[in-house]
Amino acid sequence: MKRVKLIRDGGFRLVVMSMMALFAFTGCSAHPNSANAPVDQPLSETDSVMRAAVGDSIYRIITEAKKVKAEEIVLTTDSVKTTKSAAKDVKGKFIYLVQFVLSSPKNYGSDLASFGNFMPCFKLTFVKKKEICVLNFDFGLKKWSICDASGKVIKKYDLPSDDMLRIAHMLFTENKLYNSLLNTDKR
Repeated sequence: MKRVKLIRDGGFRLVVMSMMALFAFTGCSAHPNSANAPVDQPLSETDSVMRAAVGDSIYRIITEAKKVKAEEIVLTTDSVKTTKSAAKDVKGKFIYLVQFVLSSPKNYGSDLASFGNFMPCFKLTFVKKKEICVLNFDFGLKKWSICDASGKVIKKYDLPSDDMLRIAHMLFTENKLYNSLLNTDKR
């Protein structure tokens, strides 16, 4: 009886120690090995889809921006000409979140024809030294555009998800349009 208990306890300990070793080794192997990373290319430049879609110069402005300004564009009438906007500087962790959402390959997949006016309700301005890139988002049409500093549209794409709408809502929580679009039942 004593021998059976000793074998059973020893077997249990062996199983527990094996599981702990397995978890420890799995955790270590999930960490990226810096020795395999190219020396001349930073780890942040791994998104080839975004780079190919927008080009090197815009890609660098968006991914290396030190200052990002978000603007909520509120239409005061049905006309595009009479607008007012509220602006906020995007801080630290939100800059990385915006860059992460923009790096999704799905954002650069298509630009289907839409039968409505592109009227942005959210705007992001990326500033890297003296270079400026502006992104405009129309959550109603589910479209977004990349513009230069003067406002000339360079590229336009479809918004495949509500990720950027959620970021806009996090920055401007009182905006009724963002709230209603997020709370709409999507079937």
